[in-house]
Amino acid sequence: TEDLTSGFSVSGDTGKIGKAKFTVTYEGFSASVNVEIKSNVSKLEITSLPAKLEYKVGETIDTTGLTLKATKVDGTVVENIKTGFTVSPSGAFNTPGDITITVSYGGANATFTVKVKPAEVKPASIAIASKPSKTTYNVGETLDISGLSIEVTKTDGSKETITTGFNVSPSGKLNDTYAVSSTSSP
Repeated sequence: TEDLTSGFSVSGDTGKIGKAKFTVTYEGFSASVNVEIKSNVSKLEITSLPAKLEYKVGETIDTTGLTLKATKVDGTVVENIKTGFTVSPSGAFNTPGDITITVSYGGANATFTVKVKPAEVKPASIAIASKPSKTTYNVGETLDISGLSIEVTKTDGSKETITTGFNVSPSGKLNDTYAVSSTSSP
């Protein structure tokens, strides 16, 4: 047998931890070998937390400012790592509370916590729930909104009926139309 040190090619994915398949090609022939790729990082530390640590439901993690330090299995240290890592969870936050974020790099993990607050609930639309007691006027009469109530549908789908906190226009003496608008969150 002859030991070959050149004239062949090797292909495969060395960037993932776990099982991998490598293919050796020589003069048109190929052979494959399965290997196990282990982590090259023995310790991962967070040296600087992200700038943003408070979120609202529906927002996603922003890692701007996150900096890591990795100690490799051979003892070398890599500092000031700002890219090349993954975070979990990575999608939109769907529940409020303290959420643990796991940072992964080179097969090692580190964690930090963010606070997720409920999403702000705002009015999304309004409708007349009940008309004012008086609905017929002569031109020049002053509008009386006694009995008027507004149903407010909010961004979370909930509904609330209000009787104050909104403006009616035109106010004062009437001509032929009026409209209702909310001036503040109910």
